[in-house]
Amino acid sequence: MTTPAAGGVRRRLDFSVAQRRTFELARPYGGLLAAAAVPTIIQLISAVLLAFVGLPRLRVGFYAGTFSALFVLVPAIVVGGGVLAGLASTQAGAAIAARATAAAEGRHLGLRAALAETRGVFIRVLPAWLLLGALQWIAYASVGWTLEATRRAAISDAEAAGAFVLLLLFIVFMLLVAWVVSIVLQVRLFLFMPAATLERLEGFTALKRSWQLTRGVGGPIFGALVLVGLIGFVVGSIFAPFSLATLNPDIAYSDPGDPSVFTPTALAMAAGQLLTLVTSPLLWLFSIVVYRFQVGLERLPPPAWSAGYAYPPPPPPGYGYSGDAVPPSPPPSGYPPPPPTAPRLY
Repeated sequence: MTTPAAGGVRRRLDFSVAQRRTFELARPYGGLLAAAAVPTIIQLISAVLLAFVGLPRLRVGFYAGTFSALFVLVPAIVVGGGVLAGLASTQAGAAIAARATAAAEGRHLGLRAALAETRGVFIRVLPAWLLLGALQWIAYASVGWTLEATRRAAISDAEAAGAFVLLLLFIVFMLLVAWVVSIVLQVRLFLFMPAATLERLEGFTALKRSWQLTRGVGGPIFGALVLVGLIGFVVGSIFAPFSLATLNPDIAYSDPGDPSVFTPTALAMAAGQLLTLVTSPLLWLFSIVVYRFQVGLERLPPPAWSAGYAYPPPPPPGYGYSGDAVPPSPPPSGYPPPPPTAPRLY
């Protein structure tokens, strides 16, 4: 992001500068965790429902040859929980935005006062969240519909093998496209919550405003998302062997409807939600910091000059300009100073 610096020089916002400013605004952290608790609890309930209701039905349907759970039940749980948690996180993020703005201006604003000040922000952004949820559900359901149509097609074994390979390639291609689109949307809509809160914009207007404000700022935002993603990958890798064990076909055929089989999956999802609880306030604060730099409410610190080099001090006031000239101090040799030369006009 380019920000005006001293002397009219425009410099880019570094990730380290935004990160340092984020941690400055994160004190005290207990109130931020309390604000992030509600959306985390909603996501945790959604994860438990997915582990003990959606995944058993999905596994039974997978080995029975039907994928109705894949594009009906599972997307409903995932998308429904995501939309509800998104609305709650918008309200919580709005309160954190109000507190961070007050702290940046040298004021103190409690959590209750921030919630009261930002009351009703989720109503303004509800249409935007419903649109994003519908797009997400269509993406999930399209994969399920493709698998369902492939399994029900009356083709020979040889044709089925070729169709299965093509289907896998198609799914991998769609997953790559979805991953790229998801990264772009996460970066370009990163300032959606600050725009909706601090400028009191409606949902779709806030989406457009975020798209405008994130031009040229993709580097710091992408760095923050990658850092959080790496932490999540490490946590997920710890629980991956336990959750992947639930996909064993021997377990599926022996007792396909036993909810206790999915207890490791539920624990893995709970660990992910605890990680979300800790990191989401930092991401919200990071978005506030980037927003304030982008709209000019904060300035970058002065550049650190290289070692051994600095600009010379400015000339004495009035010397060489209009007004009373201030002659320089006499040299140590004792000779009188040379007369001042007239300013060059070319």
